[in-house]
Amino acid sequence: MDFLFPDRPRENDPPWRVAPETLTAIDIHFWDWILWLAQKDRREPDGTAGRLAQMYKLMLGPMGVQDIPTSISAAVAAYVRTREELERQFAVDVSRRLGHDVLERLRAVGY
Repeated sequence: MDFLFPDRPRENDPPWRVAPETLTAIDIHFWDWILWLAQKDRREPDGTAGRLAQMYKLMLGPMGVQDIPTSISAAVAAYVRTREELERQFAVDVSRRLGHDVLERLRAVGY
């Protein structure tokens, strides 16, 4: 449900299209999503599995990750590994700055 426009149905976004020109946008979205997921996990841990399944469906699966991650740390590990494979495949480089900052923050709160 959209809180700003509750009278307008919101359609879910489609899965990411993985390509050289989308890899940086995927990276930004992943790190934003993982921060949001960590916040939700601390308050509602029972919902984490479903949220990870959604992340898999829309992002990790299309990237080539084979299995739905079972934890936030597993999602991060699978994402980083797969992003590196895609960078080699596409001959592109994605900045590590955002990921570094997010991981530093996650570690500071116990992830």
